[in-house]
Amino acid sequence: MDDDHVDPICDALESVEAMQRAFERIRAWQQTPEGVRARARFERDRLARQQAEREEFAALRGIPADHEIRRFALEEHPEGELFDAIREAIAWQRQEQERQGGRVPAMRVLVGPPGTGKSCAIAWACSTWPKRALYRTADSLASLKKQHSEWRDVAHVSLLVVDELGIEPYPDVLVELLLARWTSGLLTLCASNLSVSEFVARYFARAGERLADRLTQQKSRGLRTFVKATRSSYRSSE
Repeated sequence: MDDDHVDPICDALESVEAMQRAFERIRAWQQTPEGVRARARFERDRLARQQAEREEFAALRGIPADHEIRRFALEEHPEGELFDAIREAIAWQRQEQERQGGRVPAMRVLVGPPGTGKSCAIAWACSTWPKRALYRTADSLASLKKQHSEWRDVAHVSLLVVDELGIEPYPDVLVELLLARWTSGLLTLCASNLSVSEFVARYFARAGERLADRLTQQKSRGLRTFVKATRSSYRSSE
């Protein structure tokens, strides 16, 4: 082998050996007290940046700044009956879409008294949804006009979570919105302090008969609409 070929190979080997020596020095330094402290600072800064980014992301989706809601919304794998109910609805819709080969609408409503974690569960769904998602309260939606750009936004966003169903002054507006989302084959998750019977009386009379019919069909295919929160106080848990 001539010198023109030997020199580049030798240079490359020397570069590899130099890199290995450099890595060894870095690894040795990482074991020193100074290196351990530096690594700990780096990890704290990384987690702080990650948390700030997730907080900003949650705010953009409309998730309330309430400490407990944000705490659960930013968890990766929260446990509890309501979180399981959300996962079940998401999995059911995904399976039905794969089976039917197209969009399949789905709606699930968490009902129960205040403080049982309903808002935390739907906020988690909104925070972790892989596509665009929005968190809105029922009263804010009830004031929208159909011609308004925000109406079109909430009617067609991939996931809409609606909190506090039952406090809005005009339930027919909510029914119309829910029907529009159903027609578009979208997922809607709701939370309400109403009982099931109160919810049915408020939303399924008159204009809500069509929505009631759609949800009856959904139940016959394997996904019930209502899930009752039974925990006495989820928010206070640590």
